[in-house]
Amino acid sequence: YYTPKLVFRPKCRIESPVCVPDMHTGDINIAFNIHTPFDTSAKWNITVLSPNGEVAVTEDKEISLIKGKTEQKTVLNVSSPMLWSCEFPNLYKVFNLS
Repeated sequence: YYTPKLVFRPKCRIESPVCVPDMHTGDINIAFNIHTPFDTSAKWNITVLSPNGEVAVTEDKEISLIKGKTEQKTVLNVSSPMLWSCEFPNLYKVFNLS
């Protein structure tokens, strides 16, 4: 007698997100891997919050995915970014990577 264990796995999952900012241009280079068990389409939303909590930039994008691992890249631009210093440790938050 064996009781099976059911595990929920989303049809797509995001792994290894990397964000690299460029303080001179305000660009944020974002790369991540998406794993999916079958060919499908998906929509992502990436939002960047400024240090004061306001939305600095957001992106919604519809993409086609093939079975397995697909690397995705995008570049978002923050106009007039507030730079980090010891006196003003301005930190931006990237979220809703979905």
